[in-house]
Amino acid sequence: MSETPKFTPGPWEVGKSETHGIFWIQAPGEGVCDLYIKVDDTTFSPFRNAEANAHLIAAAPELYGEGRASARTMEDVADALGERGLLDLADELRARARLTREALLRAEGLK
Repeated sequence: MSETPKFTPGPWEVGKSETHGIFWIQAPGEGVCDLYIKVDDTTFSPFRNAEANAHLIAAAPELYGEGRASARTMEDVADALGERGLLDLADELRARARLTREALLRAEGLK
């Protein structure tokens, strides 16, 4: 994982066009993405689950930050458990931390 991710910093918010049903994700001062299907030059249509997807995408910066913090915490707790002889639980936490870090790398486009 990079120290400073290259995506647009959060918070991100969801916007919606009441007339066209188009959703977009906005960061302070700039757009992040639009969610719609272009039917023709003048017609746009929201795709299935567009609103739910928009809210998930808008939460991405916060989820990314919490994932980084959670991975660090899991590794710290795994070390403490290992020192106390709880090796199976420590191994499980290390595996979860590894999976979390791999997901974060995918979010950065590095894996």
